[in-house]
Amino acid sequence: QNDPSLNCSFLCRMATQAIMALRMGQSFSIKRSDSTNQLLKNTELPPEKDWEADHSLSMLMLDGTWQSRQMVWTKALIYFIRTADKAVVDTIPLNEIVSVASINKNLKRKRTLSMISISSSIENTSVQEPGKIQKDSESSSILGKLQRAPSSDPSDAIIQIKTIPEGFNSGRTYHLQADSEEQGSAIASQLEKISKDVKHHAEAKSRF
Repeated sequence: QNDPSLNCSFLCRMATQAIMALRMGQSFSIKRSDSTNQLLKNTELPPEKDWEADHSLSMLMLDGTWQSRQMVWTKALIYFIRTADKAVVDTIPLNEIVSVASINKNLKRKRTLSMISISSSIENTSVQEPGKIQKDSESSSILGKLQRAPSSDPSDAIIQIKTIPEGFNSGRTYHLQADSEEQGSAIASQLEKISKDVKHHAEAKSRF
């Protein structure tokens, strides 16, 4: 017969571990494949021969400042590299991108370049009213930071990348600044294609 106190202790320990992981910016997803989990454990930049693209951009930080980042992606992951010490500081699984857009920094226009469809089960379980209110608030905050960005910036080409709420990046929206509108549009188009290809490949594998 199971001891209720042992069951309680186990559940409490699991809950504590989950909270600690979420505070570290991680999340749990029953839909994530084992191969994706393995990739995310490795924060080292892969060999250059595995790179699909390499760009120098600026990333909007939580405090509203822009910091230089090298953006590299392979067939599975986007890597953000700090230019000062070449350390990988963030990653995005390509199969967890919801949408990619090119927007004007002054918010006079917005061109949606991609809306990669995600399963209806994800939409049904993730899009709840409280979450929507929170995301609306986060979006307003980000847009405010974009509007307050210094007018002396050489470019107003902003790339916006949205991730799935239950994925590795916990639904974070990334804003990257390119050197020109042409570069921003080209990068967004490239990400649109490769993200869609990765998603279709994963869906095809899941059928077998």
